[in-house]
Formats: sequence, structure tokens, C-alpha cells
Amino acid sequence: MFKNIICYLTIFSIFNCQTAHCGQGSSRARIVNEEDPLVNKRVSLKKSIQEDLGDHASTFQGTFDLEKGNSSQAESSDPENVRLGDPSPIDFTRDLEKDDSTAKYQEDNFRLNLKLIEWVDQDILNSPPPSKCRKYTILGVGIYSGASRGAVYFMLGYDLIGRAKLQGPGNIVLSTIYGTGVAAPMTILGLETSGDFINKLLKKKSIKEKGIELQRGKIIKGIEVGAKIILVITSLISASTITYLTYYECHNLISWFWLVPGVPNFYTRAAMDYDAIPIVSKTIYCEIRRPIDRCIGRNYPGSRNEALTFIKDKLEDARDYILAFNNEQADNFLTHFLNTDSVIGKIRMLLKPQLFEEVINVKKVNTWSRKLSGLAGGAIGVVGLWVYLPATKDGFKALLSNLFSSGEPWPQLIDGLTYTALLSASSIMSLASASSATKFFDSIVGLISKCKNRHIQEPTSFKKKCCTIQKKRAGAALIASILALWNASQTIEVALDFMNLNKISSQLALAASLFSFFSLSFWSVDEKLLKILKSSDPRTPILGKMETIDKKIYEMSDESLQSLRDFLSEQED
Repeated sequence: MFKNIICYLTIFSIFNCQTAHCGQGSSRARIVNEEDPLVNKRVSLKKSIQEDLGDHASTFQGTFDLEKGNSSQAESSDPENVRLGDPSPIDFTRDLEKDDSTAKYQEDNFRLNLKLIEWVDQDILNSPPPSKCRKYTILGVGIYSGASRGAVYFMLGYDLIGRAKLQGPGNIVLSTIYGTGVAAPMTILGLETSGDFINKLLKKKSIKEKGIELQRGKIIKGIEVGAKIILVITSLISASTITYLTYYECHNLISWFWLVPGVPNFYTRAAMDYDAIPIVSKTIYCEIRRPIDRCIGRNYPGSRNEALTFIKDKLEDARDYILAFNNEQADNFLTHFLNTDSVIGKIRMLLKPQLFEEVINVKKVNTWSRKLSGLAGGAIGVVGLWVYLPATKDGFKALLSNLFSSGEPWPQLIDGLTYTALLSASSIMSLASASSATKFFDSIVGLISKCKNRHIQEPTSFKKKCCTIQKKRAGAALIASILALWNASQTIEVALDFMNLNKISSQLALAASLFSFFSLSFWSVDEKLLKILKSSDPRTPILGKMETIDKKIYEMSDESLQSLRDFLSEQED
């Protein structure tokens, strides 16, 4: 009897080891059915053991139940769902009864990378709203910083008109009006910059976001830390000019209370450059890298470079498709998106909206002419900023003279601080000028297109909606332009003090300077007004989520990137 038991146990253990070994070595889930000879062999073996062991058969019942459970799990898995060539394929048939997270993301015989789906689900689609404390902190710091920055520019505008020495109360009224117009764009710029910086400072990466990121070595992390230190130093140097200007304008009036507007001005100016420099650097980096990735991707299909190019192209197509929606289509699409319970369904709508809405004419917005207009505008804006080189140098000279009362400050130190400050400030200026130039280009193209297509008959309701939107947009642009011209007029004072306007080069430099500071003011006001107008646009939440995914592409791990690339490829089949 015991010999039979030992014999059966030996056969059973060998059989289990072979089965487990086959299950680990296979990259596909095996479908098990009743006609499988291996299953029949298991059933007959079980009956034989039960007959020979009698009462002892219950000891092994749990083992056979476990085998049966594994077979049922294998039946529920689809072998086509496991992608070949994946270095670490996700086993979706493991512990389904204990963990329902995999079942939540299963749909249409396709399973996207689980970490990627969880990141989109928890950080993009269902991200928790900010707490009231955080919300009011951002608002309070933003208002304080914006008001402090606006106060300094109000005094500059007030003093400029006051030099006209008009008689009577008219001088005070005119100076007050002009100072208010000059201060308005800078107040809005300080409010938005401070709020965005505090929001980024308080926001930390979630565990899900870190899970999809590319792992960096210690050398790369050290380089990133060093770059951030340099960025902080250059931003602080750039902020010292506006801080000294605050001291110069306020110290004689309120003594040491000048620190009340001085500290937030210093912080806002530093935050402005700290945010703008990475944006400009990343934009340039992506524009240079993209053709390189495209070239490498052609020669090495399936590489990371090919996946990056493919995904970026598909995201641009999806963005252009969303922008081509009319109001009715955008409303229907957003409603469908919000009513979709499936996470993968929402991801599919974000990345491939063509599957859910039909649009006849898709406007391509990323044309070469549009990019060239932005590039030219950014270059002119940077050139116009350097008109302030003499004024910036005098500011640092006066600042260092006050700090080091004994002896003349080093000329080399003054030059170094001056060039560093202007280089740092060039980032926000190029960003604002490029954005403004692109908007002007879009307005001209839109006007030409409207004149060409004026004979096309459209529904009355559609015409009314478009007319209302265009009026609001034109009103926002008009307000931004008036305030921008108001603010940029101060440049003339600097030109009269430091430039010889009889020379053509000086006149061109003055024109570039006017465009530069006009663009900065226009950009700050127009972006704020657009944010208010777009808050009711159904395209805005969709485009915002798409932009979040787009910004993360270059930082994704190879596994997440390839999974997303395969997902987009399947949608085309």
C-alpha cells in the first residue's frame, strides 16, 4: 500500500514540476479545454489515486483544486493579448481573484501597459482637485506678487508723465491713468507667473508617474542637479535688476518698507526665468531631436527613436483633429468622453479621436510657415531686449556700489552679471515674442481664409456661434494690444537716454525693442483672457489631457513607450 502511495506521489510531483516548468517558459497563455489529452491524463490520474488511496484522497484534493483553478484562469486569458518580444510581459492571468485592477483595464482583446494605464487613469483622467488650503495659498501669493510688481511699474509710468510738468490737477489725473495702463500687464504677468510657480513647487510626482519614467543613472542625475543649481543662480541674478529698481523708486518714499514690494518682485522675476528657461530649452531640444529620431527610426524600425517619432506624429494628428471640431462636434465628443466608463476607451478617444467623430476638413496648424513666423518673432524679441544693455549695466554698477561702499566695483564683475541677467531674461522674452508672432500669423491666415470662403453657405446657428466666438476673441486681442502699446511706450524713454536715434541701426534697435516689450505685455494679458474664454470651450479639457501625455513622451521608459506605440498601431488596423 505504501509503495503504491510513494509511487503515485513521485509520479504526481514529477508531473507538477514539468507542468510548472512549461508554464514559466512559455510567453503565451495556454488555452486548456476538456479535449486536451493532457487534461484527460490529469483526470484519469486523479481517479486512479482516489481509488487506491481511499480516505487519504482528501489530502490531495486542495492540490487538484489549485490545478483546476489555474486551468480556468488559462481559459479566461487570450493568447493574442500577450505581445511577443516584450522583455517583461505582464501576466494578466495571475491572482485575478485577489487583484481586480487588471480586470478593470481589460477591453477589446488588448491590454495596454498596466503602469501606463494606471498613470493616465489616476493622474490625468481622475486627478484629485487641489485642496482649499493649497488653492488659497496660490491665489494669495499670486495677488501679492502681482500687486507688488504692478506698483513698481505704476510709479514708473506716473513719473514718466510727471516729467511733462503740466499745470493743475490734469497732470495728476493723466499720470495716474498712464501709470495704471502701464501696470496692468505687469500685474497680470506677476499674478500668473507666481501662481504657476507655486503650483509646480507644491505638486509632487506620484508613484504612478515615477513608475513609467525612464530610469536615469547617477551621472545623469548629477548633471540635472547641477543644471538646476545654475538655473537658480542665473534666475536670482536676473531678479536683482527689478529688485534694485524697486528700491530706487520706493526707498525715498517709504524707507525700509520698500522690502514689502521688493521681496515679491525679486521672487516673481526669479520664478519667471526659472520657468521660462526650461520651456525654451526643451522646445529647442525637441525641434532638433525630432528629425534625428525620424532619420534613425527609418533605419532601425522598432527602436526607441522610431517609437518617439510615431507617437509624436499621432498626437499631433489627434490635436489637429480636435481643433477642427465645430462647437456641436466638440460638445458631442466631450459628452461621449465623460460618459465613457472604460479607462482604455478614454485613452483611445484621446489618442485617436478619428474613431469617434467624423470631420471633413482638418486644419494642419503645425506648418513650416507658422513655425518660421514664431522663430522670427522670438529672435526679434531677444534682439529688442538687448537694447537695455546700458541700462542694465548701470543698474548693476549702482547696486554693487551700494553693497561695497569702499572702492569701485570690478568692471569684469559688472559685465558678467549684466550679460548673465540679460541671457536669463531672454528666455521669457523669446517665449512671449514667439507666441505673439504666431498669434498674429494665425489671425492673418484666418482672415485670408475667411475672405476666400465667404461664398460658402453655412447654417445660421453655426454662423451665430462662430460670430460670437470671433467677437470675444477679437475683443480680448484688442484689450491686450491697447495695454501692450501702453506699456511698451516706456521703451522710448530708455532709447532717448541711451541711443542716438539719428542712426538707422539705432532706429531698427528701437523698433525691435518696442516689438519685444509689446509682445511681453500682449502675451501676458492675452493668455489670461484666453484662459477665461477657453474655460467654457469643450476642447480645452481634452487638449489639456493630450498635452500632459505629450510632455511626458521623452521621459517614458522603453516598456511604456513601446506599449503606447503598439496601442496606437493597433488602432490603425
